[in-house]
Amino acid sequence: MYYCFPIELKKVISESKLDNFIYFDERKDCFLNRNKKKVNIEGNKILVISDIFRLYDMLDLIDDFNGIPINTMEDIETVKHWASFIEPYHRDMSIVTGKDFEDLSFLTYLFEKYGVNGSIFLKTVDKDFHGTVSIIDIVDPDSPFRKAMKYHLSDEFMISPVVTIDEDDLGKKEYRAFVHNRTITSISRPLHKTYHRIPNEVVDFINAVIAELPNDFPDYFVLDIASINRQLDILEFNPIETAMPYLYNSRVAAISEDLTHQNITAIPKYKAHKCSFECEESPSSPLFDDIPGSFSHDYHQALTGENKLHPSLSYLFEKKFIKRKQ
Repeated sequence: MYYCFPIELKKVISESKLDNFIYFDERKDCFLNRNKKKVNIEGNKILVISDIFRLYDMLDLIDDFNGIPINTMEDIETVKHWASFIEPYHRDMSIVTGKDFEDLSFLTYLFEKYGVNGSIFLKTVDKDFHGTVSIIDIVDPDSPFRKAMKYHLSDEFMISPVVTIDEDDLGKKEYRAFVHNRTITSISRPLHKTYHRIPNEVVDFINAVIAELPNDFPDYFVLDIASINRQLDILEFNPIETAMPYLYNSRVAAISEDLTHQNITAIPKYKAHKCSFECEESPSSPLFDDIPGSFSHDYHQALTGENKLHPSLSYLFEKKFIKRKQ
């Protein structure tokens, strides 16, 4: 399997140090490996690793060169719409469109379900926004939320009750599992620098979720779960192509024999080794907070009046990936 990037990202993506790393060179109109040698991808399986904005163009390129992506466009859309195929065990989750927030009957339903002082958790299906929104802002046609929504009536949103994730000394008890061919290959908490172990019950829970997936659900994905009120539950599924790996996570298909990290300091060799047992994580910047055209951008602008590119993602626009000319 090749791990394919839109452009050369040696300074950004850890897997770019691997021998089967390739990227697309627009000038030469071909795929190159990390030594800048031409690679023929015909008939080879390809795991695209990309930001969401260039993913579909990359899949078109793989098709043009007769490679075999592990997930098709349809597979990726299925993973993004996971709530249509499997429900969390302990909370409601539904998919709505922006038009629903213009519908009086839908607003009345939210008002009656959550109350005037209530809130919902809202996430775009395209993963460019997530956050808590008050019912007052949702029903007020002049609120920043509704003003932004007018530009996104066809967009899809996942909504659910607001929940509090259990915490311990390392922070929120969340877990991310990379799954290849319906087999867990790595699990990590959302930490980059802190050694930690994974409880056995987390592995058992994830395997149980995988076993319950419909037959037509894709075999390659990332699953996030969390402890909520001392019960494990599904947070979300993500396309494996765009999901961020944490300390013990790897997009590499090799199955770990130590999913719970009993050898706690053993991390992939191509990753940085500046880790410790102390939780000294740097705060993360909000993803996609000001990407032009996204709901996040328009909502942020309606709230603050600002219209600028979020610095945490500025590297995405240092090199613009142009779709290959036929």
